[in-house]
Amino acid sequence: MVTRHRLARSGWSKKKSRLEKFPMGKGFDTRIVVYVPSTKYDKKVSKKEFQKRISDTTKFLGDEFGGVTVVSGSGSWHTDGKVIHEKVMKIESFSPFKKYKAEESKVRDFLKGKAKEWKQEALSFEYESPSTEHSSLYFVS
Repeated sequence: MVTRHRLARSGWSKKKSRLEKFPMGKGFDTRIVVYVPSTKYDKKVSKKEFQKRISDTTKFLGDEFGGVTVVSGSGSWHTDGKVIHEKVMKIESFSPFKKYKAEESKVRDFLKGKAKEWKQEALSFEYESPSTEHSSLYFVS
C-alpha cells in the first residue's frame, strides 16, 4: 500500500511530481559509434559477411558496455579517383566516462584489428564524452 509517508520519502508531492526531477542520477555520458562497412576495399561483401561484421561489433560493444543500438545507413568515400557508395550499420553504445577510459585500449585494438581483417583503409569511429565539446569522427587504421 502506498502511504503519504512513502510518497514523501520518494520525493513526490502534489506540487512536484517525480517526472519533474527527471532525469535522476548521472547517466551514461560517453557515446561511441562504430560504422560497420559493407565493402572490402571497393567491392561489396556478401550479406553473410556483412551480418558477421555487425554481429562481431555488436557482441564486442555489448560485452564491454552493456548494450548497443544498431542503425542502418548509407555512406560514400573517395579512393583512387572514384567514389564508393556503401551500406553501413552504425553500432552505438553508451558508457560512463570512467568505464570507457578503462576500456579505451580494448576499443582501439578491436577497431585496428577489424580494419585489417575487413581490408579497410580505415574504420569510422564516432566519440562524444564530457571531455569533448561535441561529437567527433575519427578514422582508425
